[in-house]
Amino acid sequence: MVTAIGRLRLLVGILVTGLGLFMATSTTAYLELMDESLSDYGSQVELAYYSSFTGAIFVIQGVVGIIIAIGILGGKKWAWMANVVFSTVLVVIFISDIALGEVREIIGLIFNAFLLGCMFTTPVKLYFGRIGSTLTTAAPTSIPRA
Repeated sequence: MVTAIGRLRLLVGILVTGLGLFMATSTTAYLELMDESLSDYGSQVELAYYSSFTGAIFVIQGVVGIIIAIGILGGKKWAWMANVVFSTVLVVIFISDIALGEVREIIGLIFNAFLLGCMFTTPVKLYFGRIGSTLTTAAPTSIPRA
């Protein structure tokens, strides 16, 4: 299960990074993906600014996802917490986007909620050392001598 989580996070990180680079370098792609038109902007310069800025945000998100995925695949303890925080932040962002009318963000919400849920399963928490082993030992009791 941990490998699947890492691979999914890696795949999405690569896709989001590529999408960000595409948006940052192509105002036409930005307009298509954001479902907007040139008339929504005051000038070509303003459009280029928003396209570059939005693309950079996507690239940062993708790179963070790739770094977390590498940590997960490597079994790094920090990767568990990083993925939980990252997924939680993204879930909040997607919920706010959906509330603002961006219904297509439901895909990101479902994906990150799924990964977040997986991180709290017993096998994954055991793997990352978030809970002790299932075996517990009782301390021996001493019997006082009379």
